[in-house]
Amino acid sequence: MSDFLFFLSKFLGFCASPTGVGLLLLLLAFASAWRETPGRFRFFAGAGLLWFVFWSLPATMVWLGNGLERDYPPVPVDKVEKADAIVILGGGMMPQMGAMAHPELFGGADRVWHAARLYKAGKAPLIIFSGVGEGAGARQFLRDLGVPAKDFIWEDKARNTRENIVFTKQLCGEKKIKKVLLVTSAFHMRRTMRTCGMAGFEVVPAATDHEALARTESAKVHGKNFMAHLPSADAFMMNHVYFKEHLGLWAMKVNMHGRP
Repeated sequence: MSDFLFFLSKFLGFCASPTGVGLLLLLLAFASAWRETPGRFRFFAGAGLLWFVFWSLPATMVWLGNGLERDYPPVPVDKVEKADAIVILGGGMMPQMGAMAHPELFGGADRVWHAARLYKAGKAPLIIFSGVGEGAGARQFLRDLGVPAKDFIWEDKARNTRENIVFTKQLCGEKKIKKVLLVTSAFHMRRTMRTCGMAGFEVVPAATDHEALARTESAKVHGKNFMAHLPSADAFMMNHVYFKEHLGLWAMKVNMHGRP
């Protein structure tokens, strides 16, 4: 994918995202106020407010997230198959830069942690990390978790899920690796597996980072806590991630069938 097409895909994705649509509604509201059309102003301002509230609700987060995660529930390590290598898809950390002595771990860093867990359980003798920029941080994190550097390979060209799969498949072919455990966040696994299918790359899913499941369990515990159901920045952020996954799945369906 060329740099222009990569940038265009990211830009169009932002425009269609909860933030992009919400900002458009607010801009239309301001434009209506500027042109002194109060009816349109009230409509767009109200729609924008309701839009942001909807995407900030924990209930929306659980609904969208469970729809992505339900096919890939947590599997005990002792039940996971053995393979030739463990592949981690990047997207869960910020590599160390400048004054930072260690990588910054985000929610998706569970991927690296789970890969180390599988490695130490003897499920595969090699770990492959795929993604631009994060590999050095993943190497350090894995080393801290007890994985020797000699058992780590970094695929450092992939910028998105499709490139993760294409480049990793090529690398596995070069290394004569046949069976792979693929580790990524549970909400990302459905799109990843479909991408693998389109690329003819057979993998065994090993999902982790079950955000929606954790939220569902937390809701059972804090169900009577009114504050836990109010709109929040955290819910808005995760809904943005989940929306991107659903949009990506829809785009793949269009690409394969020519229509939604």
